[in-house]
Amino acid sequence: MKRILNIQDKTILVEGLEKYWLSKLNGFTHSFLSDAISRIEENLKITTAELASEFDVSQKTLIFQFKKHLCKKPSEYKKILRFRKTIEEMKGSNQKTSLTELSHFIDFFDQSHMIANFKSLTRLSPKVFFENLTTMGNSNVHWIFD
Repeated sequence: MKRILNIQDKTILVEGLEKYWLSKLNGFTHSFLSDAISRIEENLKITTAELASEFDVSQKTLIFQFKKHLCKKPSEYKKILRFRKTIEEMKGSNQKTSLTELSHFIDFFDQSHMIANFKSLTRLSPKVFFENLTTMGNSNVHWIFD
């Protein structure tokens, strides 16, 4: 990984990172976690209590399984999904959508909620983030280079 990160050419760096992480990908099976992830993706407003009830497990068990297999709590996973949906929506709108419109479309409570979410994940405001976002390759991978 250190060798890859020292590559100066951004295109070769991206290709190296993609190849490295794809080599680490393993199949995943779990009695309910895959379905729970799908439910969150369908409805970002679903609560941990609702998920636990739906899969007939305790909230503690649900959270434990998320942390064990995804290294994230369900709430953290939802935050990341919202972040990714925001990127996809902004990409689709060619950055013509206002941040207020975007925040409501992605089901953030308000624009300040979206800004806080971005800063917690990237340490950047959405405006700065999108100004520095680069799309490479097949347009499915987005990069920010320092």
